Amino acid sequence: MRLRNAGSCYRCAKRGHMTKACRNWIIRCAKCCRRHITPLCDPPVPSSDPKTAAELHSTVSLSNSSKNSVLLRTAQVWVDGPCRKRLARCLFNGGSQRSFVAESLCRELNLEVIGDEEVTIHPFGGAANVMKSKRCLVRVWLRIQYSRKKHCVEVLEVEICHD
Repeated sequence: MRLRNAGSCYRCAKRGHMTKACRNWIIRCAKCCRRHITPLCDPPVPSSDPKTAAELHSTVSLSNSSKNSVLLRTAQVWVDGPCRKRLARCLFNGGSQRSFVAESLCRELNLEVIGDEEVTIHPFGGAANVMKSKRCLVRVWLRIQYSRKKHCVEVLEVEICHD
């Protein structure tokens, strides 16, 4: 907040210009390698004692015993398209045989279609709700929110349910 009140740049912390107009291309954060001074980097997540899977399972079971909630493993990732990138929420499903991406994100970022695939989806084990359709196979480049290393993933394009 002090930088804003002083009319200073969030990237280099100098007065007289704002981040959009900053011409300092040399500055890189020592923590995340992005273009800002290190003190402005998000604080690191405090490390806790390493726990075994059994300890984590018992903790989750205990904390959920009185609530009707579901815990999902997620991460924020950068999805890189040919011309644009976007921060998106990634949902990890260890029980799934395929990975999926929202059609809207594919269109927005103009992601590379590398083929198509006939897919049969059995939602929640019900034979009455089986869906069969041809879906585009898309190559997606992902980066963890604070990393420069890219990971290539092949996913199927689907309409995502939402409220």
